[in-house]
Amino acid sequence: MHEESAGLPSLQCPACGWSGAAEDFDQVRVAGTVLIHCPCCDANLGDRDHALAHAA
Repeated sequence: MHEESAGLPSLQCPACGWSGAAEDFDQVRVAGTVLIHCPCCDANLGDRDHALAHAA
């Protein structure tokens, strides 16, 4: 497990409803920003802070 993701809450994708541990979601780096993507439908949940602010 990645050290930064230890103890993070679970997330739920607002597009498809898939939910899982935060570390199960894809993390994509774009221009120095890490964006969180749903591994099921590839929806962009926004940057790490935004996605975690809306954690399930």
